[in-house]
Amino acid sequence: MYLPGRSDILDPLTRHLQLLLPQPPHGSGHDVYRRHQQLHQPQHQHLQPPQPQLVRPDGVSDADHLPQDDIVDLTHVLIISVASVTFLICSLRLYVRKFVMKQFELDDIMAIVALIFTMLFAALIVIITHYGAGEHFWNVSQKDLAKIYLIYYVAHCSYLYVSLFIKISLLISLMRYFPDQHIQRISQGLIILLTVFTVGSELAITFQCTPVRAAYAPVEGATCWPKETLFIMMIFQGVAMSLTDVVILVLPMRPLWRLKVPLRERLPLMALFGLGAGACVASIVRFTTLVYTKDEVDQTYSMVKSAMWLNTEFCFGLMAGSLPSLRVIPGIRALWRALSKTKEGSGGEGRRRGEKRCSRGGHHPPLPPRATAAAAVDTFEMDMVASETGLTDTYIGREEVGSFCRDADSRGVDSDSRAQDADVG
Repeated sequence: MYLPGRSDILDPLTRHLQLLLPQPPHGSGHDVYRRHQQLHQPQHQHLQPPQPQLVRPDGVSDADHLPQDDIVDLTHVLIISVASVTFLICSLRLYVRKFVMKQFELDDIMAIVALIFTMLFAALIVIITHYGAGEHFWNVSQKDLAKIYLIYYVAHCSYLYVSLFIKISLLISLMRYFPDQHIQRISQGLIILLTVFTVGSELAITFQCTPVRAAYAPVEGATCWPKETLFIMMIFQGVAMSLTDVVILVLPMRPLWRLKVPLRERLPLMALFGLGAGACVASIVRFTTLVYTKDEVDQTYSMVKSAMWLNTEFCFGLMAGSLPSLRVIPGIRALWRALSKTKEGSGGEGRRRGEKRCSRGGHHPPLPPRATAAAAVDTFEMDMVASETGLTDTYIGREEVGSFCRDADSRGVDSDSRAQDADVG
């Protein structure tokens, strides 16, 4: 805002006094008229911004000199490719769990729900780009803008539910893999916390305007949240999502690290459960795109970048929960054995002790720590730390020993060693 200074008050007074003074010999009525015009002429026209000329005399509009690129094709490639890989991996996971392992539990049902919502969210992104999202605002018609904001509102009111179903599936899987009380309680608490947070946040987003229709269409007399408030809420939701991603990623690392097996066997296990790091990275990168909520110039272009990273986060989370089940597939199983192979005398010695103990039959006393860890790893190879195993380094129950023994018998034990061990018994 412009505030006048002392010179702005004195200059007109000085010019009035000059008109009262005798004019020089060459003065004339024309000079007086010219001075009078100068006196009443605005002195600060240069402070007013020039008015833009939308159409030039040569017929060239200003829009022709604005950026004309778009990211529609890039969006289609990324969304369709990532969603297709996710659908394939999750479908294989469900097939393996149902028809190979003959186990289909609550986490698998939640994975189906999460997969459906993730695919629907990816479809919304593809549909919204069909109407002009990913293009610059000045290249989108008013008719398409109305459809863009309607689809965007639907996606905005549902994306937290997609995240909730994915994380519930992951947490229930961890509760099945690790019966440790520490993991059980944290997982249950996170499920309750995420459910309350999701429902509350989505209700707030849904009713951000009065009436609700004003959130995606112009309504006379409507009241909505300021863009700054919406931006702060998006940041808050993003921080909460990122923190829970990190907690779910770190939660199984402690019991895996405490396994008394060689480091070369522990690292592949930790890497298998650490595949969710991709979702954490995508969630952090998405922070840089949330400024689109305050964009008043080219929002149709900037909103798609955030949607792409959000879809990537969802897909990586689903794949992280599904890939461990694929290890029973022959090619992946062979690769895993190659990664987990240890030198003679490290993990192999513990396994041989466990195999000898199994071959004796009858009551199975508690295994020593080394054999316990080896049994847990072997059982993990057969059932991905399924309900039979606890991956504890201090105790292994009857079911774990039985599973380990069945695995040892299926691999076959040296007959001479068994005979010798029986004679000693």
